[in-house]
Amino acid sequence: RLISKGRLPKSLILHQGEEDYSPSEDLSGLLGTRGEALTVLRPTGLARLGDRRVDVVTQGEFLEPGSGLEVVEVTGSRVVVRSCPEKPE
Repeated sequence: RLISKGRLPKSLILHQGEEDYSPSEDLSGLLGTRGEALTVLRPTGLARLGDRRVDVVTQGEFLEPGSGLEVVEVTGSRVVVRSCPEKPE
């Protein structure tokens, strides 16, 4: 009860209108990008897309590390990939 009247809780609350906060990075530019799995995707894991390491999820399939993949959907911070036989150059 005493803590709620102090300055500390107010400093921890994000107030509407503060411009510095971004809930997630815009990943929509990755749509159609090809890359490769860095970890086992069963169905989630880590992939390299261009020069970025991104957390991805497959459409239900399991992929081994080094497998080629392609981004088919981006919703917020969720990046959905599918198997692609060709790896990027």
